[in-house]
Parts: sequence; C-alpha cells; structure tokens
Amino acid sequence: MEKQVCFLLALLLFWDLTNSLTLIAPEEVKGLLQESVTIPCVYKPSPQCTDVMVTWYIDTNDILIHRAENSDYIPLSINRDRITMNHSPGDVSLNLKKLAYSDQGTYTCEVKCRFVNRLEGVQKRLSVNLTVIRADPLTLTVPEEVAGQLRESATIPCTYRPSPQYSPVMVTWYMNRDTILIYRDKNAAYIPRYVNRGRISINDQPGDVSLVLKNLVYADRGTYTCEVEWQFANGLKKTGRSLSVNLIVVRSLPSTRSPTSLTSSSISALSSKRPPVIPTSNAITGYNTAKVPAWIFVLTIILIVLFFSAIIILILYRTRNKTGVNEDHIYEFTRYRSVGQVRPVNLVSSESNEYETMKQVRQNEYSTLHMGSACASG
Repeated sequence: MEKQVCFLLALLLFWDLTNSLTLIAPEEVKGLLQESVTIPCVYKPSPQCTDVMVTWYIDTNDILIHRAENSDYIPLSINRDRITMNHSPGDVSLNLKKLAYSDQGTYTCEVKCRFVNRLEGVQKRLSVNLTVIRADPLTLTVPEEVAGQLRESATIPCTYRPSPQYSPVMVTWYMNRDTILIYRDKNAAYIPRYVNRGRISINDQPGDVSLVLKNLVYADRGTYTCEVEWQFANGLKKTGRSLSVNLIVVRSLPSTRSPTSLTSSSISALSSKRPPVIPTSNAITGYNTAKVPAWIFVLTIILIVLFFSAIIILILYRTRNKTGVNEDHIYEFTRYRSVGQVRPVNLVSSESNEYETMKQVRQNEYSTLHMGSACASG
C-alpha cells in the first residue's frame, strides 16, 4: 500500500497545480476481515495552499475523522483507537484497524485549503468504495512422517489452498527447526550449503510448495518444517508455518507402496536407529541389516552341532580307556616262597596259569621234604 501511495504522489509531481487542488484515490479498496487496511487519498502540497482542512466521511454523511491545524478529531469513541490519518505532506490516507463487515461502504475524502492569490477557498471531494472480505484459511498441510529409500528421491509434501486473493512471496524450508535448508523468493531460490545445491528444490505449483530431495543419504534423516509468506491483493502479508515432518531414510521400501503412503505400523518398523531392511523369504537379516543367505545360516548351525558332538565323544573315549587300565591290574601277584628258598613268581593274568604254577610249586616242595626226611633217617 505504501508503494501505491508513493506512485500517486510521483504522478502529481508532473502536474502544474500551482493554483488548483487535485485529489487522487482509487475507486475501490478491499480489506481482510480482522486485519488493517489503508484507503489512499493524496494531493500535491503547495506553499500557496494554506489553512488545509481534511475530513473523511462514510456513506457521504457521517464524519469519521476531521483534521484542522494538525489536530485530529474523531466523533465516535469506538473509532479513536482504530482510525488514524497519515501526516505526510500531501498524503491524507485513512487507516482502519480490525476491520469488520460493518466497515464496508463508501468513504469520501474531502480536502479544503485557501490559496494566497485567491479570495475563496478550494474544496475537493473524492469517494472510495471499501469491501471487507474474509480471507481463505491459510493452513499448511503436511504429513507426520515420510519414508524415503536410500540413494533415491523423496518428496516432503507441503500444500495449501490456492486463491487469487493471495500469492506466496517467500517459501523457506528448515531442517531440525532452526537450520535453513532452502528458501525461495520471487527472484530465485537460495541454498546455503554447497553440498545441497542441485540436490534439493521446491515445487512451484499453485498451492504446492513441497520439498524434493534427490540421492537420499542417512544424514538427511531429521525433522523438516515449511514456512510460507503470502501477499494479498491489497498489499498485506501473512506468514504461516507448518508442523514438523519426520523424514526416515531406509535401505529399501516395499515395491507396492509409495514413500508417502506407508501405514503407521510400517513406519514405526522402519524408524529404528539402525538403517532397517525388509526381510525376504530367502534371506535372514543380521547385524547392521546385512543379508545372510539361508543356506549359510543352516550350515553354520550344523558345524556348531558337529563340533560339540566331537568334543563329547572324545571325553567319553578317554574316560573308558582309563577304566580299562585299572581292571588289568586286578590279577597281579607279588611273590611265592618255598621251603628253604624264596623265588620270585611272575605275574599272571589267567586262572589256568595260576593253577599250573601252584601245582608246580607243590611238587617241588614235596620233593624237598622227601629228601630231607631221607637224610635224617640215615
């Protein structure tokens, strides 16, 4: 609105209005409900025009505000905090705050002044129609979470309802709430980090300012926030900020689903700290989501079972051998003593050998006794 007033003032500079008074104002002004609006009214100031008085009317009869000798008078007390008049030379535009539907109507700007070379004063009036409109709700719609596949592209949606009453003049995407990832104005897009240039962009469709990321890496995981500044037809601006969107980067995605159509259960399964992987029928997931073929897993189990079986068999074999050695020493014999001579007797391990040995010993003993008895009788 300030640009519009400046343009009107610049236009007046080309006119020769030394002894005349000309007002310039638009035919119609639109204001947003509960917002502020300015109804322009300008003229070319001149040192020849003195005793300037300005009055604003609504519906051509009711006085809203009157200025004389740089003093403003507002009849209605309810308007004293929300109606003002500009004080710049040649600019007597009317400012209204907190617009209501009752403010709609025809506003008339009246300027009076007296030229030094004229006996009579000069009076000019110009009417402007004010329309109060209700702005469409500027709400940014985003999902809670988005899952993207590693090394692929992903889109973080951010949409609003487009309208000819306003247009986006600035779009900014933040990562982790505070870090500016990319912002775009009417001229171009700006990406602070060099590594992201050529990799991220913002959609430029009506009502669609979604963020597009290419060649996803695990470092892209985090929360993303969209901020949009709109400008209305009357020059007013409004800024809206979306809720945070959590981006999950996974190694692979189900082929039948898009990154933005996953259910909550699928997303929760993909939101682990380690990069998750979708298990298949012929693979078993292991540490760090590495895929291990099923036959390797089965072979490993078999080898472990064989190893422990061999250890058990070896232990049982050693225990059995130790028991057999102890049984071989049951039939050991020490020595046998005969009459008059002690002989060592060899160890035997059979009952038949023992019987033969004892029989031989008895025969020798009997021979010895018989010879002894013969000697005693002689």
